Amino acid sequence: MPQKLFHTLRNLVFLPRNIMNFVLQRSHSKTLKKSIGEHPEPYQDYLYTQLKRSVVKRNSPIQDRTKIFIDKISKVVPVADKSILCVGCRNIQEIEYFRSKGAYRVIGIDLFSENPDIYIMDMHELKFQDNLFDIVYSSHSLEHAYNPGLVTKEITRVLKPNGIIAIEVPVNFEPRGADLVDFINLTGLMKYFPREISKLLWYEENVFTEKYKRTGYIRAILKKNL
Repeated sequence: MPQKLFHTLRNLVFLPRNIMNFVLQRSHSKTLKKSIGEHPEPYQDYLYTQLKRSVVKRNSPIQDRTKIFIDKISKVVPVADKSILCVGCRNIQEIEYFRSKGAYRVIGIDLFSENPDIYIMDMHELKFQDNLFDIVYSSHSLEHAYNPGLVTKEITRVLKPNGIIAIEVPVNFEPRGADLVDFINLTGLMKYFPREISKLLWYEENVFTEKYKRTGYIRAILKKNL
């Protein structure tokens, strides 16, 4: 089959899905403005770029790496009967997996939501009171931050004293589009956290030295001081 014809047919196959994504992006951009208010144009553009990513991935199944990390978290710290916030969860999958571990209250935030357990909220400006959650979980979200230091300050604020932050980020990638920050290694990640987050309970690094050839990751479980 000629390549041009192949691409034409592929575009026709995906046309209904692309139209649906566009409609959802437009409608939820209005909802997003109502939820978080007006911002300067560069930040509005940033939010819309992230919203498009969330809409496209809204039906993604839970990944094996997510299950592996949550399993590890439940071994390092008890999650049963804990309140947990999932940052940038997109859909209900990781929330349900935490619930399967016995967590009593699990909610999520994202710029897009089709579920009442996921609040439309900007991770740079959380609408929660201080010291509310036992665990804040963030998997492949912080690299999307416009201001990572502000996000880590916010998730620390809503975390109870002695609470846990469990975070995973990709590393060794070229920042572009919705993927904005390559933390490079654990040290590069930790420098964005406030001083209240100083105890490292567990971490795992899979970092490649050849730049941009293969994406690695960092997983860390951190504890907030009293």
